[in-house]
Amino acid sequence: MIDNYADMIETSEGNVPLVDSYAQKEIANLNAYLGYLGDDILGVQVDYKNKTFTRIAGAVNLTAGADFDAFSMYGGRRKCNVADDGTIVAWYGDEDYTEDGSMGQVMVYQPKFYYLVCPVIYDPIDTGIGYHLRKANYYVSEKARAGFRMHPAFYDANGNEIDYYLTGAYEGSIWDADGGDGVAGAYLMNDEQVMTVSADKLCSIAGVKPASGLTQQFTRPNVETMAQNRGSNWHGDLVKQVSAEQLLMVIELATMNFQTAIGDGVDIISDYSAYNCSSLTGSTASLGNGTGQAVQTTNEIGGTTTNETVNGKTSICWRGKENFWGNIWKFVYGVNIWGNGKMGGGQPYICNDFNFTESKNSDNYEPAGFTVPNALGYISAMGYSTTCDWLFMASESLGNSSLPVGDYTYITQNTNGYRIALLGGSWSNGNVAGGFYWHTAYGVGNRDRFIGGRLVYIPTKDSDAYNAAIASWEEQMAV
Repeated sequence: MIDNYADMIETSEGNVPLVDSYAQKEIANLNAYLGYLGDDILGVQVDYKNKTFTRIAGAVNLTAGADFDAFSMYGGRRKCNVADDGTIVAWYGDEDYTEDGSMGQVMVYQPKFYYLVCPVIYDPIDTGIGYHLRKANYYVSEKARAGFRMHPAFYDANGNEIDYYLTGAYEGSIWDADGGDGVAGAYLMNDEQVMTVSADKLCSIAGVKPASGLTQQFTRPNVETMAQNRGSNWHGDLVKQVSAEQLLMVIELATMNFQTAIGDGVDIISDYSAYNCSSLTGSTASLGNGTGQAVQTTNEIGGTTTNETVNGKTSICWRGKENFWGNIWKFVYGVNIWGNGKMGGGQPYICNDFNFTESKNSDNYEPAGFTVPNALGYISAMGYSTTCDWLFMASESLGNSSLPVGDYTYITQNTNGYRIALLGGSWSNGNVAGGFYWHTAYGVGNRDRFIGGRLVYIPTKDSDAYNAAIASWEEQMAV
């Protein structure tokens, strides 16, 4: 009854409100705590303490995969070729679509959605700031509903709501402006350590070894610069966008242990300390817009290639995006970790625009409202604040390799100063890796052979490329 009444409020077109704003808020609160019933709302209840996941709202009786395709934020995800000006020039399945870079970057179109996080049970972080989530209802919807908000991933540089963003289908590689030999530009296929930050471009294509900081200064700000060399709308991986996809995966898969749900990913390759030991991109290409694990993935170490076919050595894909976890760590921008030595592992600070800066926790960098753990370990609770209810970072590390999350969190004890954020793990992290495996122990400016990046494109609302992309996507959805 309450749910129907809330629907009446949302769909009323009269000038006289059906109820006042306080009543609307109370209805939204009741729906959140008691559970939504609408078929167009998808949800999951995560009981971190008892280590259970329960589908709720319209997700009841649904199975990951085809059952979720009817909802645009899932079934509307599409791989596409994108030009530097943001124009979508081909879609997966088109005759001229390709993944070698000749038709532009290989990206995944992610449609917008609204979300709600309801903290059912939570308690204070005794040694830090904010709260541990013990039990929560997570919801997403295609349309605005009472109590829901647009996910923060869907705002452009001017603060306007946008209908989509584009995320790299593959881990970042580099287009070398002079081809490495002073002549025509070319894609670097084997992580050659010859990048020129001011001229080269971050890429998302298949068939290459992800770029790393083996010897070159492949740092977080330099990754951002090389993304921006494509145009001002391009960036390295961003915290709001990866958080949006974490939320979608949790609700579709009804678990936080994505390694069990899809596959381990590339995470048990022997680590040779002199090399970037990651595998080549593109082995999940045949999955198209789908989810699954590659049949075979090519690993390369020091010029020697090996075709791997077992779980733990083959790439995984979620709805067109390869290796969200495993293979190589990915820098994530838009978040800085800061502590004064008395805040556990530190507090995340979130950039509220696209003016990213290292070593900053003021002005456009706003506190998340909770601190990360002060000990290494498997995640047992996520941090919570009303300000950043969308952010999936651990606040406690007393779990195990299976439940409730199954992923590790890596921190600096009693953080004093600034730290950066890496996500997902790399080729030799085994079952500590995963979609929530954050590494927040490295200092500003760090680079290493096991750290890479990924492209993201944030369109400008109502630009020619933006309007054309939406129209083209709608044609795809109508087929």
